[in-house]
Amino acid sequence: MKASTGIPAIAFWAILASHALAPAQQERVSIDHLTTAEGLAHTITYDILQDRTGFLWIGGITGVDRYDGYRLKHFSSIPFQENSLSHPVVLALLEDHQGYIWVGTAVGLNRLDPRTEHIRHFFPPHFGVLKVSCLVEDRAGNLWIGTLGQGLFSLDSERRVFQRYLHHPGDERSLSNDIIRALHVDREGNLWVGTAHGLNRVVTVPDSGQANTAIRFIHFWHDPEDPASLSSNLIESVFVDSRGILWVGTATGGLNRLIGWTERNPAEPGVARRPIFKHYLPEPGNPFSINDIYVTTVFEDRRGDLWIGTGNGGVNLLDLKEEKFYHYQARASDPTSLNNNFVHKFCEDRTGNLWIATHGGGINKLIRSSKQIRHIVRKSELPPGMESNNVTGVLRDRQGNLWVNLTHYGITRYDPERRRVEQIGRFFSEENLPFRVPTPAMAMDSRGLLWFGSWGSGLYRFNPLTRQLRHYPPQPDNPDGLADGRIIIVCPRRDGRLWIATQSGGLHEFNPSTERFKRYLHDPHDPGSISSNSTHALYEDRQGRLWIGTLDAG
Repeated sequence: MKASTGIPAIAFWAILASHALAPAQQERVSIDHLTTAEGLAHTITYDILQDRTGFLWIGGITGVDRYDGYRLKHFSSIPFQENSLSHPVVLALLEDHQGYIWVGTAVGLNRLDPRTEHIRHFFPPHFGVLKVSCLVEDRAGNLWIGTLGQGLFSLDSERRVFQRYLHHPGDERSLSNDIIRALHVDREGNLWVGTAHGLNRVVTVPDSGQANTAIRFIHFWHDPEDPASLSSNLIESVFVDSRGILWVGTATGGLNRLIGWTERNPAEPGVARRPIFKHYLPEPGNPFSINDIYVTTVFEDRRGDLWIGTGNGGVNLLDLKEEKFYHYQARASDPTSLNNNFVHKFCEDRTGNLWIATHGGGINKLIRSSKQIRHIVRKSELPPGMESNNVTGVLRDRQGNLWVNLTHYGITRYDPERRRVEQIGRFFSEENLPFRVPTPAMAMDSRGLLWFGSWGSGLYRFNPLTRQLRHYPPQPDNPDGLADGRIIIVCPRRDGRLWIATQSGGLHEFNPSTERFKRYLHDPHDPGSISSNSTHALYEDRQGRLWIGTLDAG
């Protein structure tokens, strides 16, 4: 199906809002929230990524959610079911060069094929179940796996051979600690490893298929006697930006920036040059300093701006030229602000919006360069029973009204000028029409008529001007009727007809003039027929050609 990050269905009650940076920044942002109220399976989210097709993948305490901009699909751990995650707590996500989604959990490594939704578990032989904390892929296609107490693992590009790297006391070339908190591959191909006791750089990374190539680790430590050393050994994040600058986030020492190296002393030829780090810590009385010593993640967007996630201070945006930090924090009095100050990860979508995974607030979406954030309808203004409904579709009519499809409450119209909410579900009772849970299938044709589907009751047409409701129930025995009442998509054609996708009744072409349905069904003996009766995606291009996506046959 066509993936989208425009997110028309996310948080209908909170779109278009205002949150200023600082006057000097001349930038305004909006913040939307995607939480359990909008259908997310968890509010504690550890990682987020956008894959090559545009889908968002959100890892959290109860599994993984895939978000297409309209709907959320949940993948979790189901006991005794092979095609499920090895454990529900997902700490790390990665899309590899083949398009697979790797899911690191508290108990095991998983690979999810987004095309088939098949999940495979990877267990390194002789090593037990991995407690995965972070994932990265190097330029040779090798997968690197950080664990909580089990060291560092590599998996070759053929996904066959595991190699393990541990801390060995007394061996200066070994890993500095077996608790891995961060992994990063820079533009030069160097692998950086952040641990609970120091930062490591891998000097020699094995080539594809040569997992036994010897490697060694160069260490970067906190030295209380050296103010230019790392500010803390508790490494939480490692990042090398597009300028080649190394940034290191720590749990107790704020943010570090590598600014140079000491000069080699001719009198001490055997002493290596030492790194020089600049520290960024909270400064009382300075509103432009970083606001937390606990730095969880560092992220660079396509503009080159650096975003800093913290454990208690929300989001910090660093103006590198001025060395000023601008803060985005949760404020109880402002529902348009961040809803949680513990930030785990950032992800930038194709439109430049920033998605923020938080520990307790679900996902926050930060929209760049907008003027206002305003809650369109507050919960107190909604009719009883609507306060926690999930929105599955939104469209705007010619008069500027919003039509909203609510999973358990039906179609609702919102008049933005009068700030008035009206349910059209009452017309069903007036007409004595059956109505089951609506699907996201909702569209408005060229005449301004609203069409929407249901899960079992068939198709409905609503005229907003006359307030008349027309029902087209399923009639599987009528060749001119609707074969399946479970409507997935309604797609108006330019000539006024409708394409209708159903769960198992094939594709339908509906002529409103004759009120007849024409069916297109799969015929195993006809290679020119539709490939499956379960049609889940429709798109009519500029040439009038119809593109069809099915659930199980492409």
